[in-house]
Amino acid sequence: MWVNPKNPQILLLVSDQGAVISVNGGESWGSWYNQPTAQLYHVAATDTFPYLVCAGPAGKRLGVHLDTRQ
Repeated sequence: MWVNPKNPQILLLVSDQGAVISVNGGESWGSWYNQPTAQLYHVAATDTFPYLVCAGPAGKRLGVHLDTRQ
């Protein structure tokens, strides 16, 4: 769990299932199901511009790369 040091009403809870956020000190939480979530391993970034973030998702044989301008 992460608590925003500048605003402790903002909380983030992360697990293998994904992440949920609260903006009211935990009185209510966002949904696990309204976001695309993946477990990524071996994350790396290139030194080019724009940066590319490369990762291998857990349990899959496919790789992912994201352009930082997208």
